[in-house]
Amino acid sequence: MHAMRYKLRPLEPTTASVFLEMAGLRFDQICGDDTAEIAGENYFGSLSDAQPGMVVFARSDGNRATENMVELLNNCRASLILADPVYGNCTEPKPRQTIAFMGNPQLAFIRLFQKSIIEYNPGFFTMSEISPTCTVGPNVQIERGAVIGNGVSFLGNNYIAANVRLGDGVEILPGANIGCEGFGYVRDDDGSLINFPHLGGVIIEDNVTVGAGSCIDRGNFGDTILKEGCKLDDLVYIAHNAIIGRHSMICAHVSVAGAAKVGEFCRIAPSSTIRDGVEIGDKTLIGIGSCVVKNIPGGKIAYGVPARIISNRE
Repeated sequence: MHAMRYKLRPLEPTTASVFLEMAGLRFDQICGDDTAEIAGENYFGSLSDAQPGMVVFARSDGNRATENMVELLNNCRASLILADPVYGNCTEPKPRQTIAFMGNPQLAFIRLFQKSIIEYNPGFFTMSEISPTCTVGPNVQIERGAVIGNGVSFLGNNYIAANVRLGDGVEILPGANIGCEGFGYVRDDDGSLINFPHLGGVIIEDNVTVGAGSCIDRGNFGDTILKEGCKLDDLVYIAHNAIIGRHSMICAHVSVAGAAKVGEFCRIAPSSTIRDGVEIGDKTLIGIGSCVVKNIPGGKIAYGVPARIISNRE
């Protein structure tokens, strides 16, 4: 599945209990409204933004409930929630919502996904179909479904996936790849690794530069976003669902992990790493070779392993 493109098979309204049975999933307990239905063309999501008709999962942190996860669960509108049993006393299902408690909800989520996809090989634009305002170098492949703005430059040896949206004036330097699947695996019961689904996309706003050899992965459900005017140096890695703010500079060999957020007008110096989920405030400078493992507020200078705030930037 990892080497192929895939999309969800449209699903007619199906009750949560039947949907679980279709994948042969075992669960410890099920509660809630048995009439809750899964349906549509986009029915897998995350706790934070799921809508009725969708499936999500909630895993624990070392077999203990976390305050943040409990809050997400209690606010979640999904029709089916796969949850670790530790949340059994922390949440109540809403009307037309089913909660199934099981030992490994993330693995169960993937099992459901695998039963629900259609694999396909993408088609590609011919160069004559690209706007004449664009510059297209040699060995550029753009999957059908991508949206390309005006004045975009592809300088060669680039791969642009179908779920990518490029704004006006974007510059893609040689060897950069955008929209590939993120690196996400979960251990199966036998210890082997199975791929976590990535159905999201990449949004690159106007006047962004993506440096040579850089890679920007698509989101798992939402999008990876590079906002207006930000600049990526060569050999930069941006993981799934990361957000880079307007006019920020991401220097060479920087890795930004999944769902991390870099604010506006920031500078991330070479060879730094930003941990998944970490947020860096506006106008912050991260020094060379740093490892950012905790949130950094705006207007600061921070560096080191782990990164520590040294002073104000302004």
